[in-house]
Amino acid sequence: MRRIVPCAYFAVALAVIFAGCGPDASRITGRVLDNGQPVAVPGSGAPQSVVFESVSADGATATGRMYSAALGADGTFELVAAGGSVPPGSYRVSFDVTLPGNDGEKFKRFRGPGSPLRRELKPGSNDLTIDLAKPEG
Repeated sequence: MRRIVPCAYFAVALAVIFAGCGPDASRITGRVLDNGQPVAVPGSGAPQSVVFESVSADGATATGRMYSAALGADGTFELVAAGGSVPPGSYRVSFDVTLPGNDGEKFKRFRGPGSPLRRELKPGSNDLTIDLAKPEG
């Protein structure tokens, strides 16, 4: 005998799939400046990106939450995570940028886990301005 799955089960399955897409999710767009001026991030053959890594209240890295967004040539970015959103919370912001000369030096202190940049992501849309000359926000 064949059983037909009621529509209620289908609705529950869809709700579980889209659970991260509700009002508690965050969307991130932004731009990178240096002393108030837009930063040019010319293509160098290597991907240039900004990385958001979840941190706990004591500043330790929280496991499993790391998101990356490509940096445009004009220093803008848009984070598109699975489902287009990330959980709200505290994040360390670092850069994976490889550029020659002074352009590369601007990003050096903001690489990896030693980056001093921190941002609090709120539910909904977040439009971030990250000024390399004023990392505290």
